[in-house]
Amino acid sequence: MKTLVLAPNLTNSLAPWRRLPLVESPEHALPFEGLGQFVVYVPARNGGILEVGCDQPDAKVVVRHPRPDSPSLEDLAGVAIPKANKFVYPVRPDQFQWFYVFVGNVTGVYNVWATFTEVGVARVQEANDDSDPLIPWNFWYFPNAASRRDVSAWGSDKIQPCQKYERAFGRSGVLAWEKLNHNDPSGTTEAWHGHCHNSAPASIYFDEPPAEGLKFNGESFLCEELKFFAAEFVGLYGAWLPNGWILPGTGPKKRRGPYHEHKPADDSARFGTVIGDFHNLLVAHILKNNNAVMMDLRDVSGSDHNEVWNQAVYKFQARMWEHTPHDNWLDMEFETHLFANEDTLPNDVSSSGRPANIVANGPRPGGKPKDVEPSGRERRDELLRYRLIYDNNGAIQVKNERNEWTSVVKVGKESVQLHAPRFLFSPAKPLADVKQGASGNVTIQRADVLQLMTLRKRFQ
Repeated sequence: MKTLVLAPNLTNSLAPWRRLPLVESPEHALPFEGLGQFVVYVPARNGGILEVGCDQPDAKVVVRHPRPDSPSLEDLAGVAIPKANKFVYPVRPDQFQWFYVFVGNVTGVYNVWATFTEVGVARVQEANDDSDPLIPWNFWYFPNAASRRDVSAWGSDKIQPCQKYERAFGRSGVLAWEKLNHNDPSGTTEAWHGHCHNSAPASIYFDEPPAEGLKFNGESFLCEELKFFAAEFVGLYGAWLPNGWILPGTGPKKRRGPYHEHKPADDSARFGTVIGDFHNLLVAHILKNNNAVMMDLRDVSGSDHNEVWNQAVYKFQARMWEHTPHDNWLDMEFETHLFANEDTLPNDVSSSGRPANIVANGPRPGGKPKDVEPSGRERRDELLRYRLIYDNNGAIQVKNERNEWTSVVKVGKESVQLHAPRFLFSPAKPLADVKQGASGNVTIQRADVLQLMTLRKRFQ
């Protein structure tokens, strides 16, 4: 009987166990022959999805943990996962290290693969994986530049939130304040300058307004006009959780320096010094706390390091696999998919909708936990590729010199390298009083906004 081994150090002195590395995808399955007993190492302790499969259709795969004689693993409904040619297991937090794989009912040479993916989904209720997903709606950034007057909040003939607000609530000075503070009469402001720093988190804070808009006190507010008031609310009362992440920088607003002016693809080792902390905060906010985050995802063309494009990220999928030549089960390659909304305004100023829909596809009753899938609307999704080294306790070695951040691309535009996300912050419950350094329209009243828009449950 011939035994196919993976690499010199992948054989196990306690035969018949053989090590099965995590690979990038089922297409990277490895060939074996003989007794189907393997060990596969999950390095991360945050939980995720472990898949183990065999290319022979009648194969029977079973996975056990933490010992080879433990009962067969169960799904989220507490039901033993049946033996089939693919075994899919939702790994719980703090379940990691060695998993024991048995592959039966195979003949000759067979191919086996194992993959592992961390998945984080923002939800309406924090730290509750059964709560409905929180999908930030697409927003409009209401530009300040004179060149974009026709789609601004201060000079447009299409969208006139300030004028309607004054009439509906009997207020005055709202449009005048907007013209004075969010208008550039000199005509020198860049076209990308606007309200996205408030609009993006507003899409996290508030329920999506009705697509048909809202009639209030004799005024008919368009859906996109209602989003303006959510943005101004955040500019006045928005708050952030303390544990955020930011690219190292210098100069005005710390937006200068090599991390801002270069891309990860330009210097993967330099960017490797910051990617471990980025991944840890992504996990902490979205996977563990089920909150969406705001990121500056930068200029989509990759050509301008000055531009700021803030989006709300509501889900991530981080596939990890062992760095080739599979000689270290703590050395991981990543492809992390960021799912974000987009700042967009339809030509007819109708609702721009949201970037994803909720789907009930979990194993518990009612299809829980629910997930999200792209809606076909505009969205800003990105793929990040990097390499991280773990320790034996399931934690990333953030200072390891082998860490690398190799690329950032927009989904669908893989040939265009982008700058690294500039920061990652997660919203906290809004303040009761206007914050210091507020950037929202101070003539707009808190109570008025809450008559037009509804805060999501986690922020009430």
